[in-house]
Amino acid sequence: MLTNFSESHILLVEDDRIMRTILSDRLAPLGARVSLAPNAAEALAFLGQERPDLILSDAVMPGMDGFELCRRVRADARCCTVPFAMLTSLVQDIQARSLDAGADDFISKNAEDAAFRIRVRMLLRLAPEMGQAPVLALFSASNTIRSLLQAHLAATGITVKAAADRSELGEILDNGITDALVVDTELGEDSAQDLVKTIHPNPWSVSLPILLLIAKGQEPLLETLEDRIQDFLVKPLTARDDRLRIQLLLRYAQSVFQR
Repeated sequence: MLTNFSESHILLVEDDRIMRTILSDRLAPLGARVSLAPNAAEALAFLGQERPDLILSDAVMPGMDGFELCRRVRADARCCTVPFAMLTSLVQDIQARSLDAGADDFISKNAEDAAFRIRVRMLLRLAPEMGQAPVLALFSASNTIRSLLQAHLAATGITVKAAADRSELGEILDNGITDALVVDTELGEDSAQDLVKTIHPNPWSVSLPILLLIAKGQEPLLETLEDRIQDFLVKPLTARDDRLRIQLLLRYAQSVFQR
């Protein structure tokens, strides 16, 4: 059963009527209240009256586009800290343009339903910024993955504690503060599922946010773990995506632990 966000409020900005319905239906299992705006102008008018917990906006719209809407939201003291994600079915340079405009994230409309909701769920609990000196536990049997991820995060200020097996992971999580956990499915799908499903009951991992590293073609795995993980990355890994996703995960952790 999915975590219920009945007290959360999402503003969905989408000019296409059919797509508004599709996206609303995809969000329905979360239980959040969803307000709809058919364009950026109406979204700004809405924000003048209410402050939602999350803004999801189409990137390409007639008149004012999602990028300009995001810039105006970020310039408005009343709603500048509200998490903002850009939605689009395009690829091109949308992600870079979204981040340049001040968006927290970018979500493809073509994502599977579970993948879409996983990203939205994390955004609904996002802290304004990443906590100081965050610590990330990384569990992967692959030396290549461990080395690559550590290299990608080297300049971010994130401390990465890597484990190659469950014994090492247990030692890491038992012996100090850990803000979040990355689990690589290269352990084997069954092992990764078992780990994720059993990790939360352990004393050292209550509420520990988890990001899953999956291979292309493993997206159906997200549906079975949708309410147990906070995010995912699809391999092969890239430095830009790794930094974005893990920094967002640690902002989520900051809101959970408030340490």
